[in-house]
Amino acid sequence: MKYTCRNPHQDSQATGSMTVEVIALMPLMILLIGFIVYLGRLSIAESDVIDAARAAAQAALIQSTPSSAAQAALAEAMNTLSTKGLACTNPQVNTNTNNFVSGGKVTVAVSCTVSTGNLLVPGLPGSRTLSASASDPLELYREIS
Repeated sequence: MKYTCRNPHQDSQATGSMTVEVIALMPLMILLIGFIVYLGRLSIAESDVIDAARAAAQAALIQSTPSSAAQAALAEAMNTLSTKGLACTNPQVNTNTNNFVSGGKVTVAVSCTVSTGNLLVPGLPGSRTLSASASDPLELYREIS
């Protein structure tokens, strides 16, 4: 009498089913990877806008007049955004110098619209507007012109 061992995990009707499962799940895996890339790019862009607002507030802080502070903040924010390589459409820099007196503060708000349409992930917006603001206190014993 001849005995044969049969593998209980091997079914003659189920051969090749793993390939079909992987192929069926592939679009979901691609969408998941695209979504992760989207979130990563958004996080980096948001960090760059925050850096631009901080740098602009620091540049405005060392100026002696409110108008020169606004000009310096605009120049520094644009320089930071371009140095970081962030492609903004319609960047806006608003400098609040209403409290530009000794012991006061200067506040800079930066907003930037970044394009995300090149990711080709369905259901995600083609662009996103990011904004950040930063404030720095002026020295208490500072001479303002």
